[in-house]
Amino acid sequence: MKGTNPSRVRGDNLPVETVTWTDADAYCRAVDMRLPTEAEWEYAARAGNTNQRYGDIDKIAVYAANRTEAVGSKLPNAWDLYDTMGNVWEWTNDWYDKDYYKKSPKEDPPGPGSTRFKTVRGGSWGYNPLIVRVSVRNGGVPAYRNSRFGFRCAGELH
Repeated sequence: MKGTNPSRVRGDNLPVETVTWTDADAYCRAVDMRLPTEAEWEYAARAGNTNQRYGDIDKIAVYAANRTEAVGSKLPNAWDLYDTMGNVWEWTNDWYDKDYYKKSPKEDPPGPGSTRFKTVRGGSWGYNPLIVRVSVRNGGVPAYRNSRFGFRCAGELH
């Protein structure tokens, strides 16, 4: 990250964690990118697979651990994306509504209107296997800083 690294555990190959949504959004914008929408995140994480996971959880995800592990220490999905499950929850650009997908469009849902929380996806190093799967989603206050929260940038700014 540019500037101060907020991570509790730091290293060249470790994910940035303990980052707020606000900081993640600012970083992505600073590098002419953006946070993915929740639909984009899930599409990329699934990589064409409709199962809860794209392989054996012990081979693809960092979970039930004491801290993050190096990015790429587990196998990637079919599109060579690492750590889409486990390691850190990933902030998305969408607001969080736990019931949104009961009423959303089936294709490319735009996300709910403004709520108190932003959506995080994928589970993290501190969770059990029931939580670490592509379909899991949760919300966090945009200013919330937690050692289990990280991000990845996607696409160019629109």
